[in-house]
Amino acid sequence: WGAAGGVFWAPEVRGWNATHYLATYTMRDAATGLMGIGTALSSSPTGPWVDAGAPVVPGDAASGVGYIDSSFFRDPATGTPYLLYKYDGNAKQLASTLYLQEVDNATGGGAVGDPVAVVTMTQPWEQLLIEAPQLHFIAGYYYIFYSAGYNQYYMVGVQRSRSLAGGWEKAPGPMLHTAWGAPSVYVGTPAFNGAGHSSTVPRGDDPSKFVLFYHSWDADAARGNGRMMMMEPLLWVNGWPRVLSESPSQEPMAL
Repeated sequence: WGAAGGVFWAPEVRGWNATHYLATYTMRDAATGLMGIGTALSSSPTGPWVDAGAPVVPGDAASGVGYIDSSFFRDPATGTPYLLYKYDGNAKQLASTLYLQEVDNATGGGAVGDPVAVVTMTQPWEQLLIEAPQLHFIAGYYYIFYSAGYNQYYMVGVQRSRSLAGGWEKAPGPMLHTAWGAPSVYVGTPAFNGAGHSSTVPRGDDPSKFVLFYHSWDADAARGNGRMMMMEPLLWVNGWPRVLSESPSQEPMAL
């Protein structure tokens, strides 16, 4: 179903069940030209992979807007599998929205019921867009990590709820940023620009502790580093995840 030579990005691979892995990704649909969400299964993380054969979440023909940035979550309370993804509204000067969609429990290759909007743009710092959602269940809360903003104002936010059914509460500000305030005023780490598009991973030696992976730009373009992958240990303050200084660290840190 993907357009030959078309756009393909934002893949993610996670354990699906005891024997298989699920890959989720964004690809341009040959039939519509819109970005859609695909899935594939494999018994090995290195493949071979069997695609579902059609987009699980096709682009929205009515608005001409696609869906991108998918991630997979299985609710530990019910065993129900979900995809979390972005309605790419900012590509058409529309608002972006993050959706939660239940998928087929046998293959992950079909939507079950209607998607539910779980994150909308409600905070002043969520400029232009929200995207890159990930969902985790930690210590009695469902946490959605997401990115917002653009360029040096790209940041990571988080919201939480006791239930997937609703009652979401956003943290009062971004949990990771390099600039927040008036244009060109850096209140975080001046060595880096635009920290975001994060992935929260439990530590292998202690699953109760988490590490945040994300990308950020070297603020000094002359060094030629471009965009780099970075990591920070997650701290917990009153039930909210934080990084130590709310900005990329510049010194070695113990995880």
